[in-house]
Parts: sequence; structure tokens; C-alpha cells
Amino acid sequence: MTVTTATEPIVYTFEPGQVIFSEGDPAKSLLLIEEGLVEIARTIDGQRKVLQTLGTGGVFGEMALLNHTTRAATATAVERTSLIIVPRFVLEKQMARADALVRKLIYALIASRAGPPKKAGDPENPKKSPAG
Repeated sequence: MTVTTATEPIVYTFEPGQVIFSEGDPAKSLLLIEEGLVEIARTIDGQRKVLQTLGTGGVFGEMALLNHTTRAATATAVERTSLIIVPRFVLEKQMARADALVRKLIYALIASRAGPPKKAGDPENPKKSPAG
């Protein structure tokens, strides 16, 4: 069973150095770190830049999933890492069942993690223009 056809969360273990997803990949799931360490990095001006390192209890991949965009960074296991992979379908099903206030709070929390909106043309903004 692949992530795109899963009807419930999947637990999967990644080995050190194994890429979980790459910058530009389609977003098919969000991920919760059950145990381990994950590095999130982007290529900016040809240089690899580590944006953050997440440990047990960390969540990543949610912004691209909920915004229906591609992955903005590459996620790599730093050590043996067990992830709970929540496919888009499962998340959308749970969000549809949630109270409207709860949905708004979740979206607001995710938006706050993204930081302030980026301006068009900003090297860290994948959109080069408002139309892009």
C-alpha cells in the first residue's frame, strides 16, 4: 500500500541519511516524529541551508499538504527515525469531521509556523510573482 492509497496513518522507519521527501515533491502526507531526528533543508542560491532539526514529537510536511503545493524543502533522517505518516485523505477526512472552530485553530497554528508572508521575488519564496 502506498501513501496515496492508505486509509489510515502508516508507521514507517527511515535510516540515517535516508531522504523522506525532496524539495519540489508533491505533498501527499504530513509526518509526525514518533522517535528520532529529522533535518529540514533547502537549496538557496546553490547552497544547502538547514532550516531546522526536529526531534520526537515534531510535525512537518503539513504546510505544503494543506496549501496544496509542492514540498518547499528536503526532509532527511539524521538518525534511525520512526514516523507516523498521515496521508492527505486521512487528514482531510478528520478535518471535515472536526468542529469549525477547531479547524480554524489548526489552520491558524500552521500559518503561524510558516512565519510572516513572503514577498513575490523573495529568494525564499517559491512564487516569483503573485500570478505564479
